Amino acid sequence: MAKPVTAAAPLCRSCAKQLLKAPSIRRTFATTARQQKNGAVPTFTPTSSVELDSILSSYRSKVFLPAHLNTAHRDLIYKTKNSSAITTEPMIITVAHEDFQLEPLNKLNEPSSRKALKKILPLMKDPMDWRNLSSLLAGLKTASRYPKKGQLVQMARKANEAGMQNIILNCARQVTKTGFRLKDRELVWEVIFGAHLKGQQSGWDEEGTKKALTEAEQVLYLLEEEKHCGGSVFSDRDPRIQPEIVGLALELAAARATKHANGEDADDKVENYAAKLMTLWRNPLLQLSKDKYIANRNLTMWAPVWNGMRMSINILDKKLSGAQGKHQKVTPGLGKLEDWLKLMIQRASKEVEPLLLESRKVVLETAAGKPRRGLEIYDALLK
Repeated sequence: MAKPVTAAAPLCRSCAKQLLKAPSIRRTFATTARQQKNGAVPTFTPTSSVELDSILSSYRSKVFLPAHLNTAHRDLIYKTKNSSAITTEPMIITVAHEDFQLEPLNKLNEPSSRKALKKILPLMKDPMDWRNLSSLLAGLKTASRYPKKGQLVQMARKANEAGMQNIILNCARQVTKTGFRLKDRELVWEVIFGAHLKGQQSGWDEEGTKKALTEAEQVLYLLEEEKHCGGSVFSDRDPRIQPEIVGLALELAAARATKHANGEDADDKVENYAAKLMTLWRNPLLQLSKDKYIANRNLTMWAPVWNGMRMSINILDKKLSGAQGKHQKVTPGLGKLEDWLKLMIQRASKEVEPLLLESRKVVLETAAGKPRRGLEIYDALLK
């Protein structure tokens, strides 16, 4: 058997044709640095499902690997005239120290990203399954297969339901690798809502509440990075200026102070998030709707914010009463603590509470006994 040959440059077409004519040789080629610009082909660890393992393996060989090949090697696998040659006489190439046997591929039969994700997400049930998400996204990005916004939102929601919020955060931290960019308003809300769920699912115990607040603040921190939002506010849909997003951070800071710090806002986080929330509040912000989907979304999105507002009112009232001298400074755009505390009371009682009560009524009337996300969140927090 011939020794492996390390190519000093990408294999040209004429060379490839000559090599294909060489009889009885197991041809082995190593990719050059130029060909390795995408690094190693993303790998997957074993999952809890044979079906999921099969789908991921198919994606790795049929979608990810071709994105790491040079033009000559891609011609070999995609051009019909080369099919019989590389089938009868195996050609082995090396990408980042890993050997792959080239196989004929038809671009028309490549796995669909949309359909594959639709199959993959329901199969991801165990932590060992979710640990493959960053590799999946990295491979898709290298192959220029970018999931649509709705798919990313669904991905974050499924992760939240599985308690895998940390996996989503890791994908966002590795945005250069995964392409999981926090710039869309709905996606960012779903990701930071995962922090709320972590606190709620822990029964608001001290450790769970602390971790939840930390995760929410990590999301807010990531938003300021250039790879996500960064820089100046780019539109009125910029996630950084959305009250429903800031309101989740307020809720978690208020829950920690209320349940584990005797209602004390020692680090001023409740005050700071409350001030930011009131600053960002716009009129009209909330709209009543008889539509069951909008009503359910209102419950899901605004019940945690109202929960945070009502806790914050008690915390800040206590803080104002006990430290009047400390809070004579002016908060930009709002005035003294006392002024915007009154504003928060007004917003909570005259805008948020009526919205929630009416939305709950609509959802109850249309749910027909089926579980609804908004009802579950509302009842767990406020019923």
